[in-house]
Amino acid sequence: MALVGFSCGTLIGGAFIHLLPESLEETGQAYEAIFYYAIAGIIVFFIMEKFLYWRHCHEEKCPVHTFVYLNLIGDGVHNFIDGMITAGSFIISYSIGIATTLAVIFHEIPQEIGDFGVLVYGGFSKWKALAYNFVSALTAVAGSWFHLQREASYT
Repeated sequence: MALVGFSCGTLIGGAFIHLLPESLEETGQAYEAIFYYAIAGIIVFFIMEKFLYWRHCHEEKCPVHTFVYLNLIGDGVHNFIDGMITAGSFIISYSIGIATTLAVIFHEIPQEIGDFGVLVYGGFSKWKALAYNFVSALTAVAGSWFHLQREASYT
């Protein structure tokens, strides 16, 4: 259980101390906007968890723990953004696109294995967990398509 808190702190620290300031430096965007987006994302998921009352149950027999659905939504958003990043990198250059695709694959493999474990732990059968994980992964294709359509509308 201590490692869960450690991993959450690591992710939050990495985002707010390293990734967001670096993105501000690289893009030249207004500082406030990127932090507002990050805070809005945290608030949206907090509201989904509290308003919809999605939580784990303490009963002895729960058919499916409700936290798995929040995990699937978060993973879908994550994969959608991965798709946008991958498509954007191919627009810059083929070599950057290949490098980004490899980086996404290497970070997705352990993350998807972890998500599979969460889904099985949450009550899904192994086949149902694989199917839902696959559908969630397909949002990367939607993200790529969305980015390419958006790029095409600018040209």
